[in-house]
Amino acid sequence: MTYFWLIVFAILLIAEIVTAGTLVSIWFSFGALAAFLVQKLGFGMIGQLVAFIIVSVALLFLTKPFVKKVKPEYVPTNMDRLLGKVCIVMEDIDELGTKGSVAIDGKEWSAMDAGGKIIPAGERVRVKDIKGVKLIVEKLEGDE
Repeated sequence: MTYFWLIVFAILLIAEIVTAGTLVSIWFSFGALAAFLVQKLGFGMIGQLVAFIIVSVALLFLTKPFVKKVKPEYVPTNMDRLLGKVCIVMEDIDELGTKGSVAIDGKEWSAMDAGGKIIPAGERVRVKDIKGVKLIVEKLEGDE
């Protein structure tokens, strides 16, 4: 039992490193280190658990504002470049959004109309949104 908290510390630290710094277990690893130090001071299991919980929760709440500033909520992807682009409907888009495709940048994408309308093949549309792997489009009117 002498090295229990050091083993917990190591496992949690490795878990943090493996998850590429997503801040999953770092607080608990330092809580385990604190529990180990409390154990070395001669406290029993209850004291160790209290130290583990207090340090883990304190670090979690104290670092949360810092983490929000450093870690972005939204990570843009290269799919974002498709938003606003004009493309051609390759396969009729149905009103249910179950079939239909568009060609954009030399690739064919599944598509559905933003308003749930039918858009025949050959029409020009603009990409309004992306839901999963499906582009949400709207038909261009006139010379747009």
